[in-house]
Amino acid sequence: MKESERIKRLTAIKAIWQSGYASKGFKSHEAFLEWQAQIAPLLNFNDFYYSNFQEFASKVHVKGLSTGMYEYLLSVLDSLVGQAVAELEHRLTQPDDIELGDAHGLYWFWTHATNKTKMWLVMFIVGIWSIGLALGNSHFFMELYNLIKRSIKS
Repeated sequence: MKESERIKRLTAIKAIWQSGYASKGFKSHEAFLEWQAQIAPLLNFNDFYYSNFQEFASKVHVKGLSTGMYEYLLSVLDSLVGQAVAELEHRLTQPDDIELGDAHGLYWFWTHATNKTKMWLVMFIVGIWSIGLALGNSHFFMELYNLIKRSIKS
């Protein structure tokens, strides 16, 4: 589902919620379940919103809730939906699956990497170069290189 359609549907359901159910509550348990069934699939773009919505919605089903607790749970559900809509509208959610293609080379990596990653990469390259330089100046490795070079020629 495209983000624009998801935003539109969530906003419409939220408007219906605020116009009728927010002040009076749900008339029946089935009305709440229908409302939950409309919203929950729209929140599956983010595990935080989806799991918290389902968790608080399951608490509404408990019999013997006080009016204050019932209103609190409904306000939390409303808040979660509002946060999800805001996140979608401001495009704060990163896509889970990034497909790398030919355009994603070293320059792309360097421009999109964090400073911490860039520093780690530079330090790794400098470390490998230093080890190579130290081994190249070692008498043992110079003799080993010469031995291998002579054995290849013969």
